[in-house]
Amino acid sequence: AVTIVYFAAGLPVGTSSELVTLESLTAETASEGDGFGRALATGDFDADGFADLAIGLPGRRVQLGGGAIADGAGAIIVLSGTSSGLDESSAVYLHREVAGFNGAAAADDRLGAALAVGDFDHDGFDDLGVGAPGDDVVGFDDNGAVNVLYGSAAGLSLARDQIWIQNDIVVNGDEHGDQFG
Repeated sequence: AVTIVYFAAGLPVGTSSELVTLESLTAETASEGDGFGRALATGDFDADGFADLAIGLPGRRVQLGGGAIADGAGAIIVLSGTSSGLDESSAVYLHREVAGFNGAAAADDRLGAALAVGDFDHDGFDDLGVGAPGDDVVGFDDNGAVNVLYGSAAGLSLARDQIWIQNDIVVNGDEHGDQFG
C-alpha cells in the first residue's frame, strides 16, 4: 500500500491522508510479491499544474498474449493530480503487454523497480523513466532496460515510448547481470 499525506504550509492537513492499493485503484487482484509502491515518482505529466504520481510494482505477475503468466514482469500505475489531490479514478495500469508499450514482458524483468521524472525532451511536460533491471536483452541475462514514457496534454503517452539498453549508450556495454535501469 501507499499512504499519501497532503501538506499545506509545511504541515500535514488534518486527516486528509489516503491509503491506496492495487485493488483500490484497478480491477486487478493483488498477489504476493507485487511490490506495490516499492518505487514512487511524482511529476506533472500533463502540465496542468498538479503533481501526478507513478507507482512501481516490480514484482507484478503479467499475463502474456498467449495466456501464460510472467512472474515478476512488473508494472506501473499512474494517478493524475487535481486541485483536490490525486484522482484515484484516473488510475492507469501499464505493463509491457499493453498495446504500444515497447518491449515484451518476461518473467523477472522487474519493470517499475526504479522510476525517474524529468522533462527529457524539453516540451513542458514531465516524462517518466521506468527501470526494468531484470530484463534479458540482446542475449544477456539480467542486463536491464529503461522505458521512457513521454508526457502530453493527456498525460503519459505510449505513442513515443522508447526502450533503452546499455548498448544504446556505450558500445559493447551490455553484460550478464548488469541490471541497467
